[in-house]
Amino acid sequence: MDTEKLLQEIFQLDPSLQSQEDTIRKSLKKIMKAKPDVAFDEDFKQNLISELLTLASEKNHSSFNLSTFMKNLSYIFGAGILAALAIVPFVSTPNTDIAMMEKDPTPQIIVENTSADDFDFLAEDGDITTADIAEGGRGGVQTSKMSILPYPRQNNFSYNYTGGSVELTEAELPVIKVKNVKTKALVNSVFKTLNISQMDIEAFSNLHVGSVNFLEDRDNGYSISVDFHNGNVSINKNWARWDQDRTEKFVINKDEVKESELIKIADDFVKKYGIDISHHGKAELEENMEIILQRAYKPENYRIVYPLLVDGTKVVNQQGGMTGIFVNVDLRTGSVSDVHGFESQSYESKKYPAMTDFSPIQKFLEQDNGNSFVFEEKEKGDFVKLAQPERVWMQYFRHGKGEAKQYLVPALVFTPYDTKADDWAQNKKVVVPLIQDMFDKASK
Repeated sequence: MDTEKLLQEIFQLDPSLQSQEDTIRKSLKKIMKAKPDVAFDEDFKQNLISELLTLASEKNHSSFNLSTFMKNLSYIFGAGILAALAIVPFVSTPNTDIAMMEKDPTPQIIVENTSADDFDFLAEDGDITTADIAEGGRGGVQTSKMSILPYPRQNNFSYNYTGGSVELTEAELPVIKVKNVKTKALVNSVFKTLNISQMDIEAFSNLHVGSVNFLEDRDNGYSISVDFHNGNVSINKNWARWDQDRTEKFVINKDEVKESELIKIADDFVKKYGIDISHHGKAELEENMEIILQRAYKPENYRIVYPLLVDGTKVVNQQGGMTGIFVNVDLRTGSVSDVHGFESQSYESKKYPAMTDFSPIQKFLEQDNGNSFVFEEKEKGDFVKLAQPERVWMQYFRHGKGEAKQYLVPALVFTPYDTKADDWAQNKKVVVPLIQDMFDKASK
């Protein structure tokens, strides 16, 4: 690829990008130096130019930097470029040349507006499913067109909402769709790298890469699994390089576990491997783990979570549980055993009519219906008190036509309080979507 010619074409299309010439040149140099097995053809060039022009059109394109540029390349070309640079989306190796790339002082997630008919958010086909990010341990997957709000059970209690009225002033609210990662450009590269000559790969049509696995070849190394189909990444132990002999000796005493110690282990791992948490909140112990710490039986693993934020607002699953990057800390080894929750942060949005009256929501909450978080049947007339809600994004999955689509829906999450200490479980919050049609269907 003639980089000088490419640069001139870019600057002719948008002269304002000349002010970023050094950064763009540095990015291209890194790609070429790494010699990625991707085709530097006309398609690559046009996609690259298109991405640069998109960045240039943004109001804050003056804050363009190498880190942002490389992430945007990952959305377009998949892991072909990033794998060659020894990184995958959101994860980098402890290579100072890469990990110390310029950082946006106030990084923003880019959400593209769309009016496309294939947004499919309120389509009738497919099931509404509750899926917990990063194997969150909240009951697996449920399939129900009523799963968004708490489903009726024969429990003798009612919700008692004790908060004040909530102002809902926006007639329309955006629903965000997580965009799929494109991987076409990587297919030929994989076959060329593996030197598979027993078949004609070009005889197949519309090929994409489904998943790829990277192994850290050292003692106590890790494996990185990239699922392009669902747009997520996970880190696990490379078990072949870990000591398989289980010992009763614990590096961290199970009876003396401190939250601050667990968070430090997670923070050190995140820093060492250059994991991008710029769109996440501060690390905290997963909610259920806080209760477990107070119990007699102590587990061997604890989960630290970096809560996902989109436009500064938390993202929760349909049970109100946290989503984000989950880091499992193993007490036996005193180290991280696995990390889950890396997802594509390439979004598009579309507006839908929203709830503008809080009274139907309050009426629903105060109906006699129980949530699955109540294990103990209460006396007739007992109440579960709900506090003032918090505005969140609710993670919502739709399966259909052989694929899963993920959406983030504006919602309110209500948290119970003044309940018995033993009344805890996986589904202990109530999440109510603020999209009118979705609320109407789910509350019938």
